[in-house]
Amino acid sequence: MEDGTITIEEISRIKKLVLSYFPDSKFLEAENLETEEKSDVFYEESSIISYLQTMFFQESLVEMQPLETTRVFFTHVADELPELEMIQVADREQVIVEPDYEAGSYLKEGRHFLALPLTPAIGNAQIRNANKIVARFFSGTIAIELGCTFKDQVTIRDQPMLCFNLPEVGRVNRNFRTYRVKTSESMEARANFDFPHQLVPESLSYQIYDVSAGGISLVIPEDPPRFVVGEEYKFTINALDMKPLPVSGIVRSISKVRDKKGYLILCGIKIDLETMALATELEHLAAKAQRIYMRELSEKTADLEGVNLIK
Repeated sequence: MEDGTITIEEISRIKKLVLSYFPDSKFLEAENLETEEKSDVFYEESSIISYLQTMFFQESLVEMQPLETTRVFFTHVADELPELEMIQVADREQVIVEPDYEAGSYLKEGRHFLALPLTPAIGNAQIRNANKIVARFFSGTIAIELGCTFKDQVTIRDQPMLCFNLPEVGRVNRNFRTYRVKTSESMEARANFDFPHQLVPESLSYQIYDVSAGGISLVIPEDPPRFVVGEEYKFTINALDMKPLPVSGIVRSISKVRDKKGYLILCGIKIDLETMALATELEHLAAKAQRIYMRELSEKTADLEGVNLIK
């Protein structure tokens, strides 16, 4: 490999890594690893460290998914702060000071990366028993995925953290976004929240803008919104002819989108699929939204003749 080429053995090793962490991957033929400048698979230590640094400095919300389950947990990449130093000043007085340190510098060493405790909290137990883990964060419309393993639980300045080995392989997943279905007004789909810990407890109901097999988007009338990216919320999904569905989820995005009347504030929530039954219920909700949308679209266009393009 001194001349920059990749040996057959190395190609075989990389292919096994890719398929072990990303079993749904349509792995390119081996020779493309050498020739494709824009390959979506990366395995060089420098590339992996660069993505970890991006996750750290941008304070990205990171999904941690054990491969043995479809459940996803959330965290942020943390810093490995050095111990505080004790120095002596005048009159033999001692004070504790912060040592000189470059934020995130431990990542350059390529040994491991640290993460804050996971949300929901049960993930901290599950992640320790996982054989392989995918760490995922989003950049625009694509997902960056890193395949790694759990190393240890550590404490940094009295803060418990999770330590993971340096990822072995990664990929740029350009087709990760799940298909979302816009809900119809006739569906009466809403998410009901209770905020009992405020000075004035209140219950609020928000229109569900769209739904997928993994989450929902809400229309937020207040500006600025009360929701915070990265925070977990419990709420109930209600829709026409459907039993109330209690769920919890993490806010993953808050954005403004244009509509006919100006713009909407949308809050994207990734739902915690605790059980297969819950995942099935959400799939049924998305399928129901799709059926209603298609039926109403068909009714609107029933009397339209369209344009004859073939003469």
